[in-house]
Amino acid sequence: LFAYENSSAPGLLSAMAEAEQPLHLLVPQGRVSSSVASFLGQTLEAGTIAVRGALSLQAIPFLSQADYDQLLWSCDLNCVRGEDSFVRAQWAGKPFLWQIYPQEENVHLDKLEAFLRLYCENLSENAKLTLKTFWLNWNKKENVQNSWQKLLEIMPELNENAENWCFKQTKQIYNYAS
Repeated sequence: LFAYENSSAPGLLSAMAEAEQPLHLLVPQGRVSSSVASFLGQTLEAGTIAVRGALSLQAIPFLSQADYDQLLWSCDLNCVRGEDSFVRAQWAGKPFLWQIYPQEENVHLDKLEAFLRLYCENLSENAKLTLKTFWLNWNKKENVQNSWQKLLEIMPELNENAENWCFKQTKQIYNYAS
């Protein structure tokens, strides 16, 4: 969970804790730490683990770029922030949630929706709606609790889409370079 401060984070963490499936969430120390502390009622130091229901949260130190890339490749779902992590999450070929940097007059939401139109074009209608709703609610700092379970249900389709998207981007680069 590499994110900016987000008032939706405690709701997301609650949904994860209430899920049937156990989840281990790695949280790099940084801007989202205050949202995690709000959920837990305590601050997590690097290396410590807190458990709430089905959710175990592990605070990790800020990572080098190479270690961060390995982390993205190793996780089932990557929650990233900003542009550099956004690109790296796409190259990881794993499902991800992007928290775009907020801009005046919500211009960032237009950029987010433009990307989602491309990224979701090969998803089923249900998966498109679920992913778009989740991403927009997260970026608007709205309730994401209701859409978390729906997101889990479409994870196999999101896995395939993420791999295909990564392959498509790689193919474009190599075609361009030829």
